[in-house]
Amino acid sequence: YYAEDAKAERWAARALPALLELSPPKDACLGLLDWDPSQFVHQRGMLTGLVDTELLALAPLELDLAAWEYLLDEGAVQPFLTGYRAAAVPTPRLGKARQAVRFWLRLTSFLGPVDWDQWMARPTIWD
Repeated sequence: YYAEDAKAERWAARALPALLELSPPKDACLGLLDWDPSQFVHQRGMLTGLVDTELLALAPLELDLAAWEYLLDEGAVQPFLTGYRAAAVPTPRLGKARQAVRFWLRLTSFLGPVDWDQWMARPTIWD
């Protein structure tokens, strides 16, 4: 899809070497890569179900956490981390993985056709 997209090619040249430098994942989680409020079924304010899970993947924790950098606003970060840690899941450090997983998320149109430069320059909220 991106064979003639110069920005995609430029970011691939940066992200792919970074991906090759990463250690193999030690942990994985189920990551929903197609977030939309219409996918949640709720009753009286309680989550009761999830629909439309065709983009569910077994993924390294870093991929899931990198996705949340795009989904959470500043006020939701601390409650999210409190819940994440309460589930006894170690909060991964994105560090070197951030650029590679951000590239992959954009490549899959995680939130639609966002400009590559804008997508990759998104402010970080972890680490």
